[in-house]
Amino acid sequence: MSGTELGWVLATLPLVSIVVQPFWGQVADRTGARSRIVVLLSMGSALGYLVLAAAGGFWAILFATAAIAVFGTAVLPITVSVSLAILRDAGPHAFGFVRVWGTVGYFVLIVSFPWILKSIRQLEGLHRQRPEPPSRDWGLCLLSLPYWPR
Repeated sequence: MSGTELGWVLATLPLVSIVVQPFWGQVADRTGARSRIVVLLSMGSALGYLVLAAAGGFWAILFATAAIAVFGTAVLPITVSVSLAILRDAGPHAFGFVRVWGTVGYFVLIVSFPWILKSIRQLEGLHRQRPEPPSRDWGLCLLSLPYWPR
């Protein structure tokens, strides 16, 4: 892609989110179905990422990025509102407690992911004796994580 095309792709996420975050907030507030909206947004976001992985060319990548923005940028704010509603009667520090343990769980998963992936590959017989250098396919960056902790 040219520099201008890359600029358009990178600008798409914040431009679309300016419009869609308030829209999804209104839908969640007016329907009262916040949990269902979170599920819809999560599924739409996952689908957007699948489309982005298969996208080739400027217009396809731009469309996939816009699809991710339509669904993905509102997931976290609405999830926070659902969490606050669920924890309303649990005390003043309940939300902070949930956030701390969520952060700890995320950290443990990120640190242990390379070893988990290596174990899965060994079980499937896919483990290589000598690691190959990571490919230039940036879409598979996460899959190259097993190369750093030995």
